[in-house]
Amino acid sequence: MKDERLITEDLLKSIGFEDTTFEWEREYWNKTLGIDNYCTLRYWTYNEDGSNCVKLDFQKGIVNCDANWGLHIDNNDCESIGSVDISYVWQFNMMMEILGSKFRII
Repeated sequence: MKDERLITEDLLKSIGFEDTTFEWEREYWNKTLGIDNYCTLRYWTYNEDGSNCVKLDFQKGIVNCDANWGLHIDNNDCESIGSVDISYVWQFNMMMEILGSKFRII
C-alpha cells in the first residue's frame, strides 16, 4: 500500500535530516524565482547502510515538475548516483529500495 503522506520539512527534521540552508540561498531563490520557503535538508545513511551509505539532499521548491521537493543522492564518495522530484513518502521509500538502501521513512 502506498504511503500517501506528504514529505514536509518537519517530517524530515523529525527523522534526523539537518537543515543545511544558507541565508543567501533563501534570498537568491526568493528574488530569482519567488520561492519564499526554500530550504535544503541533508541526511547520511551511515546508521542504516554502513560503508555503503548514501547522502540525501532535499531542496524545497527547485523542481522540474509539480513535486514539492528535489532530491539529490550521492554515494559515500560524494559522487552523484541519482536525483528525483518527489512529494510523497512512498516515492522516497521506493527510491531508497531502488538504490539498495535500508533507510526508509516510516
